[in-house]
Amino acid sequence: DYQTIEFPTHLLYNFSVERSMFGLVNDLVLRVKTKRGVAEYPSVSMAALSKTDQEKIKTALSGTK
Repeated sequence: DYQTIEFPTHLLYNFSVERSMFGLVNDLVLRVKTKRGVAEYPSVSMAALSKTDQEKIKTALSGTK
């Protein structure tokens, strides 16, 4: 069962990449601006992505702030 997260990029407040499972797996955490403040989405595992793809995502998200 897959889910998607969609929001306009201008609403991205910030993001972080956190290590889990003894530092072996990276999780992406997205925070967006809402009318009621900042909301944090549940973390998304990046385990299935290569290091290169993970870096591409970080670079793309850094450019939206």
